[in-house]
Amino acid sequence: MPTKNSLKTGASRMANNGAHDTATTVPGDRATPDVSLSVAGVAASNSNSYTITGTGFGTKFIGAATFDNFESESVGAASSPIGNLKSGNVTGTTISEIDSNSGSRCLSHDFSVNGFPKIYRELAGARAKGYMSLHVKWSGSNTSTTIFKYGRVGAGGVYSGNPKFGESYTSSGMAPSSFGGEVVTSNGIVGYGANANFKASNPSAIYTPDTWHFYELEWDAGTTGQPDSFFEARCDGQRTITFDGLEFLTAENSSLPDWVLTFINGFDQSPNITALMDDVYIDESRARVVMTNAALYANSTEWAAQGITSYSATSVTTSSEPQSFTVGETAYLHLFNALGVLVSEGNQITVASEGGQ
Repeated sequence: MPTKNSLKTGASRMANNGAHDTATTVPGDRATPDVSLSVAGVAASNSNSYTITGTGFGTKFIGAATFDNFESESVGAASSPIGNLKSGNVTGTTISEIDSNSGSRCLSHDFSVNGFPKIYRELAGARAKGYMSLHVKWSGSNTSTTIFKYGRVGAGGVYSGNPKFGESYTSSGMAPSSFGGEVVTSNGIVGYGANANFKASNPSAIYTPDTWHFYELEWDAGTTGQPDSFFEARCDGQRTITFDGLEFLTAENSSLPDWVLTFINGFDQSPNITALMDDVYIDESRARVVMTNAALYANSTEWAAQGITSYSATSVTTSSEPQSFTVGETAYLHLFNALGVLVSEGNQITVASEGGQ
């Protein structure tokens, strides 16, 4: 289960069960959904979990996942670290009860106080793959020159180091529009805009203000000297940016990602914007379990990443992380393997209370 700041903090509760993720499927494949699901400890407040059983799940690196919902943090000005997260500049960042995706608290940043915060998690720098999900919300006013900055992941100096991937947009009206993300290596910018390795959808309809959104960033830095990297960002289940087939790790600089920046990392020229985030899940693996409100993942409109505590080719167990779901309601678990491929969806469960540590 991930290290959390909602109850106790400290080292991850599961040891590393292997240095590499493996899977029995290839990118683009989706196995027949398996509906053989067992639910354990629904009534036990400190041991709530779910187990998905089936075949062909592959393996997963265990031990790097963290989860922060800020419920155990003191309300008021934030200090670094914030649970499992660190900051290069927390001026204007607070633990707030003005709003939240779940519970009663969230992390808030006022850009009229500080235009360049850096709220991030340090990674081990020993793994090529990773995944981050969090719930985000912004409010206030912006101009046509406002630059919205979302997830970033890379090596070296946080934000400015390389190699790195970053996602950002220039505003149009009250929502982001034109693309400004990039992939930067020791050889300079290798992916930008209309690059042949870039795919995107229009984000203007989904990055709306005053609404909680489910943001995801998934990455695979690939292998040194090979054009096999993969970076994708999604909002509310819809792809906003994909870069693939780029040489990310070069002979000159093959450093693996050692930081990932959250939603709070800069809104250029935005003095009147407040950004909120909640339920931050980060793992150094693309394998994950996401709880949603629909049996078909593509039809989902509510999402909550679950903390994986054990993972094998035939069985995956998670702690219960209800987030915005109500304990006792019906929900569905969806399993993605180490290649980020959906291999089991529509596993119906009754939402249990938050899992123990």
